[in-house]
Amino acid sequence: MNNVNSSPYFAIDDFNIFDKYSKDHDTKNKNTYDQRNNIKQKLLDLLPEIEEHISDNNYKLQKHWKKDYVCSSTKPNDRNGLFVDWIGIRLGKTKDEVDAFRDYENKDYYGYYSHACFQFSLFATGFWIGIYHSFSSGSIDRLYMREEMRNKVFSNKLSEVLANQDLKNFIWNFGKNQYDFSNYNKNEFLKFYKKYEKENSESFFGILVAPNDERIQSKEIIISEIKNIMDYTNEIYKITAKRYFSRNP
Repeated sequence: MNNVNSSPYFAIDDFNIFDKYSKDHDTKNKNTYDQRNNIKQKLLDLLPEIEEHISDNNYKLQKHWKKDYVCSSTKPNDRNGLFVDWIGIRLGKTKDEVDAFRDYENKDYYGYYSHACFQFSLFATGFWIGIYHSFSSGSIDRLYMREEMRNKVFSNKLSEVLANQDLKNFIWNFGKNQYDFSNYNKNEFLKFYKKYEKENSESFFGILVAPNDERIQSKEIIISEIKNIMDYTNEIYKITAKRYFSRNP
């Protein structure tokens, strides 16, 4: 007897839709747009249990307070370079915290996405889960970390937190440069960070799960994997993100 639940939660076509060489990537194609919206809904359907996990563990993360911004755009726009190559959900600082920080810094343009967030998202190459730390420019937490890394107490604390987590297969991307934590070395990472973490390059830390990996074949398993990685990375987020109401990690 066939198992009605045997189909993967994300079909292979869900990944292929982000491949710029795919015939299905035509932005004017209604079927392409409908499929992106279907992927968006699948991601949103994962969110309630993730939010419950955040609340149960007091992780102090929240989705964007405006419904239209909870998930990234399914349409090409200036922000995504007129090209939709991923769709995802970010969970970050609270509205009160973002507003207070913006007022404190007297910078109107420091919004939710100027801050580091926990993220899960779909790309052509797989399902990515981790911390999206900094945009290529204008990111609060890049400036914060760059300043704090000059402090030996901070860098030692970060090194300790990284060493105490199970981060096999985790990658920290600084633009096109990658640090693989499968062979973590404190001194090597600190040197790598100081060399490659710079303005005009994105900074994100996490794990990419291949489309055929058993960890993302069902809704329940995907939720479990997101929770696990959130647990692994929460201490890293706490120390690398500047919180207005609590300066110390």
